Amino acid sequence: MADDASEKLEKLISRLGIPSDPLLSDRKGELILPENIICFQHDSAAKLNQPADGRALHHRFVLILALSGGATVCVEDKAVRLKEGRGMLVFPFQFHHYTDPQGEDLKWLFVTFEAKDATELEHLRYRSFKLDESLLTLGEDLVETYLGKDNNDLLVMRLGLMLGVIRRLSGRSLSKLPESTVEGIVPSVNLAALNSKDQPTVEEIAASLGISVSHLRASFRASCGISLGRHLRRLRVEEACRLLRVTKKSVAEIADECNFNSIDSFSRCFRSVLGVTPLAYRKSSEK
Repeated sequence: MADDASEKLEKLISRLGIPSDPLLSDRKGELILPENIICFQHDSAAKLNQPADGRALHHRFVLILALSGGATVCVEDKAVRLKEGRGMLVFPFQFHHYTDPQGEDLKWLFVTFEAKDATELEHLRYRSFKLDESLLTLGEDLVETYLGKDNNDLLVMRLGLMLGVIRRLSGRSLSKLPESTVEGIVPSVNLAALNSKDQPTVEEIAASLGISVSHLRASFRASCGISLGRHLRRLRVEEACRLLRVTKKSVAEIADECNFNSIDSFSRCFRSVLGVTPLAYRKSSEK
């Protein structure tokens, strides 16, 4: 076996040639380095929407690999049919839930993570991709490393490599973009809320979309199943979670940056959403 590998490597080396400048390369690194990686699985359709209190929303990426069984993943205003043998990526601050399972039994791998810069993955938004042999092998290595619990650096590199392979997918490997059911309401609201230095009012968001406040509220609830006000509060709390995890800023600074009037109002809102105080959340994330 070793002789075969050596022979194969020798054949590849013969194709390299000699560079004009062995100290200068035109290849730039584009590896996405994920952080705070969590792997878990669902083996029944009934577990997909737990907890059932509204649609899921958080500041993390969610990589889903449908190894066995399929269902529809509703992401914001779009529905993506995730069939067996396909995967997809849900982006931070995207509402998502699951409908129309092919059956009760399934085997889905979930990998949630954070990444400071993942612009190279934007073409995967709302799209599924084929799980070929290379991705399945990388998934196997990833889970094996995660179960080992003793090499976080290797875990980061293996997921980074997997994301690098996924980033290069195109053509037949990707599904077509699904049509919107309520065009642009959710992503437009998220864009207005997250990109504003000051917390925009519902009236300002409605004006930016060219619709009435009542139409905005009704359309948002129809699309997401929760009120617009609750969603905007949740967005601020999720952004606060990210800042508590990845920065050393004080609770007061984070409260101000996330447009809360005071530390007290920030703490009350944070606890009502997550059930813990901001400081308790920071301590738990440091473990």
